[in-house]
Amino acid sequence: MSAERSRRRPIPLLPITPGPASAKVNVFDTTPKGIEAKKAAYLKILEKALGVKSSAARALGIDRRTVNNWIHADAEFAAAVLEIQEHAIDFVETHLFKSIQAGNVASIIFYLKTKGRSRGYVERVERVGTLEAPPVQVSASVITVADLKDEISPKALETVYNGIAEG
Repeated sequence: MSAERSRRRPIPLLPITPGPASAKVNVFDTTPKGIEAKKAAYLKILEKALGVKSSAARALGIDRRTVNNWIHADAEFAAAVLEIQEHAIDFVETHLFKSIQAGNVASIIFYLKTKGRSRGYVERVERVGTLEAPPVQVSASVITVADLKDEISPKALETVYNGIAEG
């Protein structure tokens, strides 16, 4: 392997540009007041970054390890970060449901595979067990379009049938 290939490539993250809040923050200020200002600016940027900590840290000009240290040392800051990340998940879920309502088959299948497991919407056999009890094999089910007819709207079902006919 060449030296060029062995170098780690940075993972592409959300392109977040620093806003006015971060422009007023001196990232080199290590006083308690300066650290609190950086935390406040970070939280504002984190909202724009949809909860992606590395993107927000980069936009503020700090290392993500600094953010992780703040999270471990400051319970109030950690709770604020978690709340922003939960809002980001809510945002994505809202768009997932809009996609499902529009009849997007991939979204429907994704939702059923992740949230419909207890109803048999799984692709693989799972082994479930605890330290006290041995693993139990759980049977797998295959999802067919006919199985979905009672679960999704007629419009979405028509989209599924048309997709199969074309494919």
